[in-house]
Amino acid sequence: MRQKNKELHRYFIGIGGIGMSALARYFLAKKHRVSGSDLNQSAITASMVASGASIYQGHHQDHISTDIDQVVISSAITDANPELIQAKALGIPVVSRASVLNEILMKGTQRVAITGAHGKSTSTGILSGILVESGQKATCLIGAELFPYNSNCVMGNDETVLVEADESDASFREIRPNHLLITNMDSEHMAHYKTMDALIASFQDYIHVMRDQGCHFYINNDDEILPGLMASVPRSQWTSFGIQTESEVMATNIQIKGSNTHFKLHYQGQTYPVMVPLMGEHHVYNSISAITVAIRLGLSVSQAITHVAGYQGVRRRLELVGKLKQTKVYDDYAHHPTEIALTLKGLKSGGANRLLCIFQPHRYSRTQSLLSDFASAFKSADDVIITDIYSANEDPIKGVTAKALVKKIKSTGHVSVQHMPDPMTQIPSLQKSILINDTVVTMGAGDITQLSHSLVKKTPKR
Repeated sequence: MRQKNKELHRYFIGIGGIGMSALARYFLAKKHRVSGSDLNQSAITASMVASGASIYQGHHQDHISTDIDQVVISSAITDANPELIQAKALGIPVVSRASVLNEILMKGTQRVAITGAHGKSTSTGILSGILVESGQKATCLIGAELFPYNSNCVMGNDETVLVEADESDASFREIRPNHLLITNMDSEHMAHYKTMDALIASFQDYIHVMRDQGCHFYINNDDEILPGLMASVPRSQWTSFGIQTESEVMATNIQIKGSNTHFKLHYQGQTYPVMVPLMGEHHVYNSISAITVAIRLGLSVSQAITHVAGYQGVRRRLELVGKLKQTKVYDDYAHHPTEIALTLKGLKSGGANRLLCIFQPHRYSRTQSLLSDFASAFKSADDVIITDIYSANEDPIKGVTAKALVKKIKSTGHVSVQHMPDPMTQIPSLQKSILINDTVVTMGAGDITQLSHSLVKKTPKR
């Protein structure tokens, strides 16, 4: 007989992933038994081992034993995985990552989920900071590690639970919040959805389900698609925020000063000055979306904006890794043309002199479907280096290469673009080419983050 839920021994296949590790850390904090496996060891897996988890490197059927009560998988785990095969053979229940995330969410009275194409992790991070620092003692599970906690799971008392819901594989539809923030919509994750119409339909269906369950929505009123999806939702059941379109919560007078963005927040006839320690208009959206939810949850506007000003960021979201010869080196998760363009524009607006972007394309399918959009995404960068494509386990597609992307970018008139297959082999020459007061940013959803850390470790003598 399986144990009761509170005593379950959970085994996570791919435990080192950012989504899976948040769940594992939650159960470790609850003193539950946690084990799992991952292809690679990392700082995340090391921290979980230190907290009591048993973690194997690599996937093997012998890792699955009869004392495991539940095996948790994400959509990245295929039916051919030996641990999954063994779990099924032993009759061990196998559940999805999203279903476990929802299990945690449902413990809360106030259940908040954030989804959308761009800005999820930053918006979730900002709202987490507001809730935790204001004394709400919220439990927060985020798609990135939140500073200063150095974790993607911040433990509270479960009265308020905040989660980031992944739309990449439509698993967000398993989540049942009573507060749902949708940041925006864009042509993303087409490897799963195939068409934009299918993506829109998936969100529309989810909105209808949550509408009927009494969920309150928070909608970016400037988005081209989202306001239309709310046509069947009673107006009292959703709150709008925006910059360009008249909304219940609005931001105006946006100014980027150094590493900070300042703006005026307008709510119920009152105007408030706001400073967010991030660069770019897109972070204004992230900030006002979080503030909008915080107000609905009972915080005052003043409380919310105070904690926005104290926001310390999440890992790999315009993270300042360090300095090289007085040059700031940032690392960012941007892997979609919209994200790249906004992040580079923010850096340039923040006073970057010569801006060098080193971009690692992520997935052959994304590079192929968005090639023209990628071509125009680097306008704000003075110099661009394109690495080889990070496959994310996809098979190569004929003609879809880093060189093809470089050629496409050059066709827009950008003259300083080059292909560098593996910059990790070129650290000394890269360091020498970087001048004092340049700004460098590494971008991508693969392993490009290693480069930013390597660049600031040691400067060769000239």
